[in-house]
Amino acid sequence: MNEFAEIGRTGTIVEFINRGGQYSQRITNNNSTCIKIYQVCVDYEGNILDIVAFVGMGQQMIYKQPSVLVSLFSDDEGFFGKSCPKCQSYFRTGSVSQSNYCPYCGHKDDFKNFLTQNQKDFVKSFVRTQIEAFSKGESVKIDLDEIANNLPSNTVSPWVYKEETQQNKFTCNNCKSETDILGEYGKCSLCGTHNCSDVATRKITSLEVRFKDVDENIEDRHQRESEWEKLLRCVSEFEGLANEIRKHLLLLPLTDKRRKEIGSISFQRILSSSEKLNEWFGINIFEGITEEEKNFVNKMFNIRHLFTHNNGQIDQEYIDNTGDKSMKINQLVRLRSKEIKRIIELTKKMMINLTNDYMAIK
Repeated sequence: MNEFAEIGRTGTIVEFINRGGQYSQRITNNNSTCIKIYQVCVDYEGNILDIVAFVGMGQQMIYKQPSVLVSLFSDDEGFFGKSCPKCQSYFRTGSVSQSNYCPYCGHKDDFKNFLTQNQKDFVKSFVRTQIEAFSKGESVKIDLDEIANNLPSNTVSPWVYKEETQQNKFTCNNCKSETDILGEYGKCSLCGTHNCSDVATRKITSLEVRFKDVDENIEDRHQRESEWEKLLRCVSEFEGLANEIRKHLLLLPLTDKRRKEIGSISFQRILSSSEKLNEWFGINIFEGITEEEKNFVNKMFNIRHLFTHNNGQIDQEYIDNTGDKSMKINQLVRLRSKEIKRIIELTKKMMINLTNDYMAIK
């Protein structure tokens, strides 16, 4: 499925059945794709009260009264769309629970506050149609496909709501729930566990595999140097991870001064930024890394900056930041395989330290 594709619920029929004054609901689906359903009790104004668990044959459902039961359906991929009540960001989740977490801002709230506007309209229409059927003593059959297929252009129906695929479906290692989000980093919508460790591991593993392939199969010096420059993106991957974690650190209770200080951290200046994270949050990026290795990391972070902003040529800022007196102003940096191998290995350690210490914050 492509990114940002509309995806609906097909093959579903809703029936309100009158059997001699006794009313029941029947939901049928004739599509071979996965369907997930959960039911909620809703007051007569269309306000959702609670999730109602399904029960076995002959068992009685117990739920808040007065209310009616409404069924909500997943899309054809088995996901439910959600909209964060705090940051208004959209995402999809494969699970149903009493509460949800926003993958982007981490906000936790009651499930009903995460319903999309389309879902809210669907619930109200479901309630209204059910009450009308009861009051008239009628049975009503609603074919959701038929309504969607016959809907005139540029018109909407509360019975027809579609979700939208995002960019990254990930499975939480903690609770195994699936979430579909924009970008790569985010929290599990069910338990709130961040996927930063999984994403960082995948990214750095990809770079390790690429390094091994280049080192073993490319002999031309110029080609190798070109590949080494590309593999310096391990520095960018670290900065991307650090910026993602910084975003969530800013959600913690902080003074205005500290919030501003955290927001101004530049992970390009890896030595000073690591000291601040360790002092403020106990996040020790350089755990198990020697002083000599820290200086090497600082050097390679600044070399990456040169390739990004100065065509790979030494400038005064590099010398000031690293104390590297062996290089001359305007000298072109030559990357070597042992340096790239080493910075990938050290970046991997730093990513593990960063994610482990962040995840340990309660």
